[in-house]
Amino acid sequence: MRKCECLLRKEAEAICKNAGFNIARAKSLTEYQVWNATTGQARMKAEEYIRDFDTIKKQDRNWFLVFGQSGTGKTMLGRAIVKALIERVPPVAARAVKFYEMMQTLKAVSNDEDYRKRYLARYTKCEVLLIDDLLKEKALYGEMTEADIKHLFAVIDSRYDAGLPTIITTECTSGRIEGLNEAIYWRMAERAYAEIIFDGKDSNYRKRIAG
Repeated sequence: MRKCECLLRKEAEAICKNAGFNIARAKSLTEYQVWNATTGQARMKAEEYIRDFDTIKKQDRNWFLVFGQSGTGKTMLGRAIVKALIERVPPVAARAVKFYEMMQTLKAVSNDEDYRKRYLARYTKCEVLLIDDLLKEKALYGEMTEADIKHLFAVIDSRYDAGLPTIITTECTSGRIEGLNEAIYWRMAERAYAEIIFDGKDSNYRKRIAG
């Protein structure tokens, strides 16, 4: 049996509503500019990830990691992938969330008796999760608190164990994340299908389009 177009459309609308950002206004991957080897690799791997998603999602390595300083287009790239997966047929149940927003939510309800069922499940059960700006305020000198570790590990570990595709953008280097929490870093590394690393002034997307 196959779902009718009407049901698929309703499912897609529900997914868009819960995506965490405005799908209609988000840029598509075709709008992602390529000007050097790193941006070329980023677009190529993103296209590959979208095109082969049905195969990749079944593999142990199905996470998409993007490292780099502010202004490199990490958020645009991550959202473009999510947008494409949601708009395909059948749509993928994907959600995007800013790291600090996710942490604020989980910390605020950590004593709620429905914490895991109602709130943590938002981030651990969706088919694809984009965590944008992971550990942003910890990128250079900040330290992770016990609460940071507890809630982030719960999300990362759950998706790691379930083999659920996860997209992560961060200003932290891989070494910085490992230094903050080794267990979190190695779960990311072991699941990585792609690791894009933006480094250097030539990778600053904002300055390039502004200039």
